[in-house]
Amino acid sequence: MYYTGVAAMAVLCFIITTLLYRILSKGLSKSAKWQQTTRFAIGSVIALAPWAIAGPVPLTGASWLAVAICAGWSFLFPLLDYLTNRRVSSDIDDYMDYPSGMYLFAIISSLTLALGGLFPGAWWGGIPVAAIETVLLIPLVFQMVYYCLYGGCIDDIGMKVVVDTNVNETIEFVKAFPVWATGLLVIVIAAACGAIAGINISAAVDQVGLSWPRIAGEVVCMAVVTYIAFKPRRGAIYRSSLVKLYIDTRAYEKSTRMYLELRQARMDSLTLRCLGKRPDKPSTIIMVIGESASRDYMKAFNSREELETTPWLSEMAKSDSRHFALFADSYSCAFQTVPALEQALTEKNQYNGMGFHEACSIVDIARKCGYRVSWFSNQGHIGVADTSVSIVAETSDRAQWTRQEVGKAHYDESLLDFLASVDPSHDNFIVLHLKGSHFNFINRYPESQTVWGEPGVQDNVVNYKNSIRYTDSILQRIYQYADAHLNLQAMVYFSDHATIPDKRRSPRFDGFGQCRIPVFVYMSDSYIAGHPDRYRALMDNRSKSFTNDLAYDLMCGIFDIESNHFDPTQSLAYDCYRFTRDMLLTYLGTRHISENTD
Repeated sequence: MYYTGVAAMAVLCFIITTLLYRILSKGLSKSAKWQQTTRFAIGSVIALAPWAIAGPVPLTGASWLAVAICAGWSFLFPLLDYLTNRRVSSDIDDYMDYPSGMYLFAIISSLTLALGGLFPGAWWGGIPVAAIETVLLIPLVFQMVYYCLYGGCIDDIGMKVVVDTNVNETIEFVKAFPVWATGLLVIVIAAACGAIAGINISAAVDQVGLSWPRIAGEVVCMAVVTYIAFKPRRGAIYRSSLVKLYIDTRAYEKSTRMYLELRQARMDSLTLRCLGKRPDKPSTIIMVIGESASRDYMKAFNSREELETTPWLSEMAKSDSRHFALFADSYSCAFQTVPALEQALTEKNQYNGMGFHEACSIVDIARKCGYRVSWFSNQGHIGVADTSVSIVAETSDRAQWTRQEVGKAHYDESLLDFLASVDPSHDNFIVLHLKGSHFNFINRYPESQTVWGEPGVQDNVVNYKNSIRYTDSILQRIYQYADAHLNLQAMVYFSDHATIPDKRRSPRFDGFGQCRIPVFVYMSDSYIAGHPDRYRALMDNRSKSFTNDLAYDLMCGIFDIESNHFDPTQSLAYDCYRFTRDMLLTYLGTRHISENTD
């Protein structure tokens, strides 16, 4: 009778898994259906094999707990994926999630039965199982919280955001939620962990002994299933959706290391000739990278904005239009910092299909032109291999980040101290990477810089506008210092991406408000005289559309060069600029900006 029950459970497992696979998938071919049906049948047998090996043993609360956790590994990601993409995707097939849960159940069952058989009645026999189940619970909680926050299943873009998030950003993210909500989540997680431990310890006390052949069978079963589940590259766990997303993201970051390894070869192949007339004395070109700045909320770019959020830039655009060119139809190529800047800083873009490690960077170009390159960032930095942005930054002659103290905000004005340390006796190219209007907006500016709303009071739209105004003041101070002390020739500002302040930031496409960015170029009288063609083209192209993956080409134009790693038809600084609004893309090449009709 016992073995009939085990067989019935295996059949039930197969039926439920197959039905849910068919329900939660789309676009399955007949061969896929047959292949996965076979896989699920084998997986169901494997899942119940430990119980068949053990012989008649009673089911306990710990057994059903293992069923629940392992079922989460089988069905949670496919369910969330289906709920998220069922209306927009014709191909949903998370087939390796289903057997992953089955294999995990077999491993946990074998371990539980083997420990119970060896040490019947020993309470501590439940601790190893409880530890494993607690670890397995974490990804399930993460997925559910992510779905509740963003209304969608995590994807490759979302995973990259999670992987690239540093400690300060995590703390600020948590602080953005009510204390009671965070506290409740912590209590629920702690209670779940405590329940897992209690249930497994209680079950271990009630375990009965097994014969040595049956114990050996459990150990062999556990070893075999563990190998099947975790074997290198082909293991079911590594191919399950969430784990594969994480592994692929880490592998991508590892591949960026190739950029450094291949840099010397790129530099050796780089040919470059400077055109125009450089000043007679040392001079400076500055590129400022904004963060999450939307031109929708900037008065200088959007006359419909009620508040004067950009007093300095608005005045410059009005009273000094000879030197300031604003590009009011500009977009980001992505909605997160790293994928956007990976393309903005290198010749890789949405249109040439080039790999990151193959591409020259604007730092390479500047150094080849004879500039001393300084990179100053108020963004987080952990190590050179963390992101492609930090990799490019580290190739500068001098790269410095603001001191990153956990839990403490550093305002962008701290970058002015770095600027003051630049040696004016050299030709300098300076990159300033602002924290700008990164969420949480209220932390982006000192309370004393609150113009609208109450200081210290959370109101995302009002806080966002204050952060935009604060950035405007920082840009003014950068310009004024460089003009007075560094013989400023040109200054370029663009944002990595935009944001919609009254919506929770999402890694999924949530409208073009996420990508409408500001771009402006300042050119001095000396620059205009030495590079009249570049000046004329920039002024003539002010009404042209632009995506910031072409920022590399824009800067090459500002440097006024000829190079085998630069296409002038991709640069706003040339009258041969070829892109029209119908040609330009965003969201990593998946959306045309012409779709934006706002």
